Amino acid sequence: MPGKLDRRAFLGRTGQLLAAGAGLAGAAGCTRPEQRGRYLKDPKRPRKLFVERLGQFRKGEIVTGVDVAMASEREGPQLSPDAVKDLVRRAVDALGGIEQFVHRGDKVVLKPNLAFARNPGTGANTRPEVLAAAIELCKQAGAAEILVVENTIDASVVAFLMSGGQDVCDALGVKLIPADNEEMYKQTPIGGELVKTEAIVEHVLECDAYINMPVAKQHNQADVCVGMKNQMGAMWRPQRYHQLGLHQCIAELASGLQPTLVIVDALNILLTGGPKGPGDVAVKNTVLAGVDQVAIDTEGTKLIGFDPAAMAGGKNQITYAAALGLGKQTDIEVRHC
Repeated sequence: MPGKLDRRAFLGRTGQLLAAGAGLAGAAGCTRPEQRGRYLKDPKRPRKLFVERLGQFRKGEIVTGVDVAMASEREGPQLSPDAVKDLVRRAVDALGGIEQFVHRGDKVVLKPNLAFARNPGTGANTRPEVLAAAIELCKQAGAAEILVVENTIDASVVAFLMSGGQDVCDALGVKLIPADNEEMYKQTPIGGELVKTEAIVEHVLECDAYINMPVAKQHNQADVCVGMKNQMGAMWRPQRYHQLGLHQCIAELASGLQPTLVIVDALNILLTGGPKGPGDVAVKNTVLAGVDQVAIDTEGTKLIGFDPAAMAGGKNQITYAAALGLGKQTDIEVRHC
């Protein structure tokens, strides 16, 4: 296949590429004291959303009356690939089925977390079985084109191979696109206090259905990474959010970039050393799905072991997003399936 890295060549270049990727990862760790926004002064009066939607993708609609679907198996042993795929299907079916989100003839963009040169099961990246299940569901719904897009932190060729994402996409005949060129991005109005405009990868802006597919994990700067934080991989130069005020920027980005569907990999949760690890990993064997970004991040944050209301002194990505009117932080209807 033209452009595909030969595995023998890959093994010979791994050290060099990992070193390059580590340099990029180090840049993401810089931080300054956060600027605190005004959104939380009166949480009973949410601000109007900045943008109805950034791109042409449709907003998903849940027809079953639940906010978050949570599909789980017993904690402990790792699940088989087929069992993982079954969790994804159960979660999506609890929302009314994939056909609620992906229509026949759609161009679909999947945005997993494949940012790091880490193996499956370490909790750093979205598991390949979860990605495979989502691709298969989109094909089942009759999608005309499916793209997987990620702006990696480590060198993309290494991250894609080590995460298992490249093998899945090759096996299922889907393009895995490294969003590592500034020309792939389009400056788009957001209208936030800190994020007035943003460079969003054009694949997301131009699709019919956009599915956000994070892995739930601890993060050394954002406290947690669930759905809203994962969308920083759809923008150019996300590291600058660390200087502007990370939690607030994440919420402001989410106010415009509202996915058609969110599927959260909470199978192996990285509890320490995030976002890349290594660190302690809890085997939760759980997949979450939903449309409400605040609700799904709230439930994902609980699984990681944080209190969504108290995290970062109560001024965090979830509370900011709730104050912006992006969704529910309390009274969340969770369907266990």
